[in-house]
Amino acid sequence: MIIEGVVSFENLRYTITEGGTNDTITWENGWFSSSTLTPNTKLQHVFALGVNFLGEREPEYLNKAYARNPGVFHFDPHFQEPDSETDLGNFGAWFDETCQTLYLSRDIFGVIPTYYLHVPRSFVAFSTSLVSLLKMPICRSYLQLNTDRIISYSRFRGDQSGSYSSDTFFKNIKTVLPGHTISISPDDVTIRRFASFDPDKWSHLHSVEEFGQAFKDLFFKSVQLTIGQSEETVGSHLSGGMDSSSISAVAKSIDPALALHTLYLDTKTKYSDEIQFASEVAEKIGSIHHEVPPSHEDFEVISRYTSAYGHPECMVISPSSQGSLMEFASQLGCKILLIGHDGDSVVGSGLEKLTKAYFERDWHELKALIVKRAQYASMNRVIPQWATLAAAEKIKQYTKHLIVSKFFEQIKRLKPFDMVKLLVESSREMDVSLWHFFATGLKRLWKKLIKTKMLEGTILKQEFATAHVAKRENLADLLRGDLPLKYKVWFDDVFNGQTIIASEQFFALGNHYGLENRFPFYDKDLFELCISVPMEIKFGRGIGREHFREAMKGLLPETVRSRPNKANFSIYGREAALRLYHQSKELMDDHGNLVWNFIDQQKYIESAKILIDPAASESNHTLSQFHVTRAISLAIWFDWLKKNDLLPTTS
Repeated sequence: MIIEGVVSFENLRYTITEGGTNDTITWENGWFSSSTLTPNTKLQHVFALGVNFLGEREPEYLNKAYARNPGVFHFDPHFQEPDSETDLGNFGAWFDETCQTLYLSRDIFGVIPTYYLHVPRSFVAFSTSLVSLLKMPICRSYLQLNTDRIISYSRFRGDQSGSYSSDTFFKNIKTVLPGHTISISPDDVTIRRFASFDPDKWSHLHSVEEFGQAFKDLFFKSVQLTIGQSEETVGSHLSGGMDSSSISAVAKSIDPALALHTLYLDTKTKYSDEIQFASEVAEKIGSIHHEVPPSHEDFEVISRYTSAYGHPECMVISPSSQGSLMEFASQLGCKILLIGHDGDSVVGSGLEKLTKAYFERDWHELKALIVKRAQYASMNRVIPQWATLAAAEKIKQYTKHLIVSKFFEQIKRLKPFDMVKLLVESSREMDVSLWHFFATGLKRLWKKLIKTKMLEGTILKQEFATAHVAKRENLADLLRGDLPLKYKVWFDDVFNGQTIIASEQFFALGNHYGLENRFPFYDKDLFELCISVPMEIKFGRGIGREHFREAMKGLLPETVRSRPNKANFSIYGREAALRLYHQSKELMDDHGNLVWNFIDQQKYIESAKILIDPAASESNHTLSQFHVTRAISLAIWFDWLKKNDLLPTTS
């Protein structure tokens, strides 16, 4: 569903789009309209669409979610809570003619993107589809590429690993920040945060059983809301991990008669094979289970999806995986697809307690934590014979690996004297030979200076590689507000660029496939509960997420509820990157593509050689995969802009 509109501050004549669809709510003559919607339509994540007219004409609204009285539209832009269970964390758009102000509100977790272009004293155009906004004739003369965004996009960990920003790939187009409302008048734009969080409301809980029961109650409520009362066919991604398995199990527990289609993505690659776990869950809950192969036409998929996003592909691995699930669900007739998106961040693991104990030099606590954690740690890639080791030997090997790793993580921030002090103390207190530290240091030095040339963090041309990019808003800190600093890590995990941009792409692809992706872990109460759970309770017996596991007792097979590890898609990611590289050669041989204005072509070729080389180091494979996929994604985007006559100037 697309919601969009234009407000003219000088009676401009305009056309919304070059060709609307029945799934578009458009602003026409001062109102939102759609051939498929009525004032009683219930829209997921949409709580207010309306207009307060000038003069004696009655205010109107499209849906009644925020109406205080039947038949009368009244919306308070200051968000005073109405006498209902309305979730203020949803999308809203309303226009007040009396003060010539448009209000746009975005849901707390950023599920629905909200793009806008404001030309002071002229007009404001907005849409939940960037593509639709770009194609509005009134907007075209104001399109300018945002060079800063292109630069940060092309830097390893330079774009999405940081905070989400209101900036887009177009200089004059912005997005509303999640959990915020903007008011747009003829002259300016005012931004206001409406979201606030209160983890202290769970301070009466103390035991893992109490937190587990609270989690279970909230999670059931959230899954119920995401399914709704619709008679539509429902699909659910079932990977075999805790998040997706729990969503599927709870959905069937709520409605045993629900014809739930569970979808497993079968990549057939080492480390990501969870087919047995997914099958066990499907059998226990009685779902209609499907094994879905991902598309191998990665270039075609990214090209098609770019035309749905309006910006370059932003995922770290090929979107053909999630896209294949959506396409399959759409073919089944599913209008809702449940996904465990960002469950890891919302729930939290508690395993960071190990890092905290090391950072605080609490050696007694650290030893106790290691004894619990060692038996569940996954060390197979470091120690091939790990599974056959005795318990005592696992503790010894895990201690050595953990302490040496944590030491090298911290020395970058230490002065020489403090570094030596930490080295000696770590060795003495944790009974780890100094030789292990020196051996690891020598290996790192060998790789860096002699054996392996590390790729740089970007393959941009020199003038862009060294360019300073303006500092962006820190959404996580804005939403955390006055909460203590101890909560910062949880807000950083949930409200970062990577996560929210993924949600935006899920929204665009849902529109593309005619279904709605829904994320049960995105529940404000559930998030507040999880950030209130003490770290030691989350850590539990050493697996982590203990409050979550407690909540799922009896609902999941024990092999899934207590599994200590999860799939790793590194091999699949490289395979997809290799396919994309080979499939895109014709496009990348086009020297007229704008991508070569930004990307150093020789560095791209060098990165591709490393990607192809099976003997390259894992770190170089990771960097080369990033560089190659980002360069190709940019080239695809520039090609799409050119073909649609949308290629603007740079700035």
